[in-house]
Amino acid sequence: MEEHTAVATLQPPLLQQLRNSDRQTDPQRPMAVTFRKATRTQAKARVALAGPSGSGKTYTALLVAKALGTHIAVVDTERGSSSKYAGEAGMPEFDVVELESFSPERYIEAIQAAEAAGYEVLIIDSLSHAWVGKEGVLEQVDIARARSKTGNPFTEGWRYASPLHNRLLDTMLQSKLDLIVTMRSKTKYVLEEHNGRQMPKQVGMELVQRDGIEYEWDIVGELDKENTLVITKSRCKALSGKSFAQPGAELGEAVKTWLRMGAPSAAPDERPTPQELFALVKLESIPQSPSVAVPAEESPPEGHPTADHISSLVEMARSCGVDLTSFGDHMRRLMQLADDTKITKKFLRESMTMAQYEVAWQHYSEMLKKQVEEDVSDDPPPGENAFPGGPEAITGLAEEGPQTETSEPDSAVDAPADGPYATPQQIAALKRLAQQVGDEAYADVQDMLDHHPEGLVLGVYEDVKQRLRARKAAKKEDTPVHQQG
Repeated sequence: MEEHTAVATLQPPLLQQLRNSDRQTDPQRPMAVTFRKATRTQAKARVALAGPSGSGKTYTALLVAKALGTHIAVVDTERGSSSKYAGEAGMPEFDVVELESFSPERYIEAIQAAEAAGYEVLIIDSLSHAWVGKEGVLEQVDIARARSKTGNPFTEGWRYASPLHNRLLDTMLQSKLDLIVTMRSKTKYVLEEHNGRQMPKQVGMELVQRDGIEYEWDIVGELDKENTLVITKSRCKALSGKSFAQPGAELGEAVKTWLRMGAPSAAPDERPTPQELFALVKLESIPQSPSVAVPAEESPPEGHPTADHISSLVEMARSCGVDLTSFGDHMRRLMQLADDTKITKKFLRESMTMAQYEVAWQHYSEMLKKQVEEDVSDDPPPGENAFPGGPEAITGLAEEGPQTETSEPDSAVDAPADGPYATPQQIAALKRLAQQVGDEAYADVQDMLDHHPEGLVLGVYEDVKQRLRARKAAKKEDTPVHQQG
């Protein structure tokens, strides 16, 4: 007691007076932060299954979904792979939508459509396409960077693409459905010093998605080519560290038992449900054209956008080339305000409705997409591709005719870089060289480039180039004389 008294007397008298005054002014005023007793409530599944091609991700996801519910929907980005299991013994019945665009907005639409149609379980097969697929996050970065003046992926590309990816992640984690996602995994490399040079070394497997995404899921399992599942992360103690040979019903039941422990979750909002508003919505009816992202948070009509909402809206407007004065004028017209109303982020958070926010977001999204379409439709400068090193460039080169020795100009491969990273022209030439070596070499190069979205350091570039040239020479020597012409 004496120690406590001594400490209290050391506090600044003015600070004590302010604290006492605050308590005396309004003793009933609630504190800004309130703690409550932690209680266990029933939860929805948040399961991620990762593995290379052929490891059984889709098959396992369907069996886990079967244990969780009877109304199952699948978002298929793998060209109909899930439908190949339809009607197979032991498989559940399910509905499917096959996406052609892999933009985060399309995934969000599919999730919201599944909720609206009354499904219980949703499988996203796979989430990797939202990162590396057509119109996925990495391509969105390239598009935004291509139309920017600086070409800097961090100040231009990621400023646009990161909010899209975050909105998708929020939509998944806040969904009312039991959610199972699959993700591809690939060989992981690190750079090590060897004889004074940086050399790539294989160190295992990594997810084809944004770094750290595995932390968002309650249960994460990795499958191998033998269809063995190893639980690498689990909040379910019964599954932690376990492995399953050809996992199925046993895994699904364990997940279900863990999720249903605890008190029932809070009753849902009694407002008109999405099912009532969209009773005719079917997953197959989702249009395949890219459309506008809807904010992930389900806010009541009278609610207001969050600080993140407003920041994303301002950044979207800036990406469209809209200055702050024009943005303020637009907000005043949208919200029917007086011409002299001062527009600040704080004002928008407190005064703008979610309906107005969605209208504004749609306006700038459509504006940006129109600008991007106009930019990318223009012919690229001579000697450059609209998306340097992209799949389109490879396809176009392949259609020109048979690949010969002259199709690998040394001047392009050896073009000097302006900095410590290989130039887009060097990367494009490296891909052409890999394509001449073979499909496996091309896939290895593409995997390495995906692993280094910030760029490929020159040391690694030179090493890979020499290895590819050696493999190409060896391949040429092995070719029969009559095939060489």
